[in-house]
Formats: sequence, structure tokens, C-alpha cells
Amino acid sequence: MLLIIDGSEALTGDDRELVARLAGRPLIPAVNKSDLPAIVTEEDLSRLLSGRQAVRISAKYGNGMEELLRAVKDHFLAVPEAPPAGAVITTLRHKLALEKASFFISQATARATRGGAPELIAADLQEALDALDEITGRNADDMILDRIFANFCVGK
Repeated sequence: MLLIIDGSEALTGDDRELVARLAGRPLIPAVNKSDLPAIVTEEDLSRLLSGRQAVRISAKYGNGMEELLRAVKDHFLAVPEAPPAGAVITTLRHKLALEKASFFISQATARATRGGAPELIAADLQEALDALDEITGRNADDMILDRIFANFCVGK
């Protein structure tokens, strides 16, 4: 999640409340308006963000955007933690859907690393999401539903 703070004004109660509500979530903090005199100090940020580093940017002039983009890429391309040791995939359909999602996520990651077209990266991520939706039933077509219900006995 990207958190943008106005660096040209003092931190508000709303700023503190928002950061408190986001506690424990992955967060990329950015301080905007670096082209103006800084009111929010590094000490203020350190207290607010529990020592996390913020990227200083100027949306108006584009300053710091490369650093922000690098932080976003690092966040999304980070190697995820291994699944819990007790995680078990119970059906072949789930296994195949997870493998398909993994393939498209890897493909999107490779494209993003090479600076590929955002449209192709988005298409890969949509394919991965569609594969995961096959597991949850969120976007199931008739063929998938037939496969699911073929394994269940529905009595009267």
C-alpha cells in the first residue's frame, strides 16, 4: 500500500490515525511536496512510521519518482515467504489452478523486471487472478462447476 504524506504541512491527527489503522500492513511511505520547505522532519517521520524510511517526492516536478518506483518494484517483486509447513492442497483442480496462477505471476514479474509493457503485465496478473478465482468459485464457468459438483453427492 502506498501512503502519501504532505511534507509541507504539520502532521495531523488524521495522518496518525491512518498510519495506526494501517499498522501491520505492507506499506510504502512517501512524503510529497519536497519542492516546498519541509515541515515534516525525519524525526517526525521516524516516530510516525516506527523507523520505516519514507521516499521524498515532488509530484509537481517529478523529483524522487525514480526512487519511489524502485521502492514499489522492490515491494512487489520481493520473494514471498514460503507457505506454512502444514499447508496441503487437497484437489488436483486446486493444484493446477495454483500452478497456472504461479506461472502468470512469474511471467508478470519477469516482464516488470525487464521493463515490459504495463498492459502485458496487467494481462498476466489478470490471468493469475482468474486462475485463483477458479478455486474460490468467484468466476466459475459451467465446465468448472460441473467438475466441482461431480465430486459431491447432493441428496434429498
